[in-house]
Amino acid sequence: MGTVSVPHAAASAGEVRRLLMADLRARAVDGPAVAEAALLVTELVGNAVRHARPLADGRILVSWRTEAGRLYMRVTDGGSTIEEPHVTQAGPQDTRGRGLSIVDALARQWGVERTLGSSTVWATLGAPSEVGRAPGQAPASAAMGGAAGDVGQRQLSEA
Repeated sequence: MGTVSVPHAAASAGEVRRLLMADLRARAVDGPAVAEAALLVTELVGNAVRHARPLADGRILVSWRTEAGRLYMRVTDGGSTIEEPHVTQAGPQDTRGRGLSIVDALARQWGVERTLGSSTVWATLGAPSEVGRAPGQAPASAAMGGAAGDVGQRQLSEA
């Protein structure tokens, strides 16, 4: 499991990406799973920096763990007073607005948890054999008793 507290700054996305990739490779996770995890965590950290306040200490908290062939990631920030994280439809000329669309496309599941003074966006990647599957293609876990219909499913909870 990896947990890092990083400055609420754009450069933190690259720092977290490098740490996550090194940790996954040390756990013998390789190939598309590492690349997709890196893209996901970069988008989540980037969104926290662009759209949310930092935690009280001026930082954001990023954690990940692997369990039962899945990668779970969490990015916690100080939340936003404007709106909750959501997928938007960016046009072909737009230079922003694709972050959560990318998360939604790659993640098996993702969601938002809110508590007083913080917001956590979490995402789950499937087993490495599932990472990189074509959109709409049933995950390999469906054959192993997993749910095929939860790809990109968004969940919101408030604590």
